[in-house]
Amino acid sequence: MERLLPNAPAAAQDFGAFLDAAVRIQDVAVVSRVLTQMKKVPAGPFLQRLEHWAPQDRLKLLGWAAHIHGIPRAATLPSTLTALFQDADPRTRVRAAVVGLVLLGRGDTIEPRQQAVKVLSDALQPSPAVELDGESVATDLAPAGANAVPLLPALLGRLETAGEARVATLGAIAAMGPEAASALPALVKRLRVPSDVSAACDALGALGVCARRAMPSLLTVATSADDDAAARAIAALDSIEASPEATSWRRLVLRYAQRCRDADAIALFSLSRDDRCAEMGKHLKAIAARSHQKWTEAEP
Repeated sequence: MERLLPNAPAAAQDFGAFLDAAVRIQDVAVVSRVLTQMKKVPAGPFLQRLEHWAPQDRLKLLGWAAHIHGIPRAATLPSTLTALFQDADPRTRVRAAVVGLVLLGRGDTIEPRQQAVKVLSDALQPSPAVELDGESVATDLAPAGANAVPLLPALLGRLETAGEARVATLGAIAAMGPEAASALPALVKRLRVPSDVSAACDALGALGVCARRAMPSLLTVATSADDDAAARAIAALDSIEASPEATSWRRLVLRYAQRCRDADAIALFSLSRDDRCAEMGKHLKAIAARSHQKWTEAEP
């Protein structure tokens, strides 16, 4: 395998030759190592060789391709990728469709993009023709970010039925950022579900200022007994540029002080807690400056 590890192929033809050598010996691990070294990945050579890999390796390559930074946007997709939209393996169809969305961007009239959206929409239905693990579908979808906005209605539907997959579904919505603003009511509703509250806070924070209407609900979570959820709610309040009034501010600072007053004490040392307290302090300081409130770290 070591002889196949060049120093990050610089040109498309060099990368293609490397991939041909890797395909001949069916060594998918070496491809993964080289991809992590490359700052820009030529999409064409990579996608054109998908058909030459064993099915299980093709699935791995598609999973990596969705996360590769540096693959340029494309006006169209190679047939080797679009053919996988009809693959016999439903997981391969899903991952190929996600790669398609990542590459094609936001154009509404491109047929392959519409095909990719349909593949993913079918997979996200409560009772799809071929049952898939809802958590894995939502996790695979996250790299598409805002390109997956057409799938927002299907994702919101899964929040009502997906059980343990809801956290991954909330992650896929969060990855869309402000483009998922229409999900605001559904996300606020998830704040009332203990298993979903932390991920819902993250998703609301990802919406940015368009989620300011969620401030009262986030303030409730931020002063709750759930330390992890409270920390994420405070981060979300900062992200939505919340400016709480004096009474709500005092409740926030008092709850922070109760959690973090002794964060530096050796006898009470907890790396996770101390890191969480430092992060909460950073966000509270920003909120204080924005809302013209007094801030003294770790004091009620």
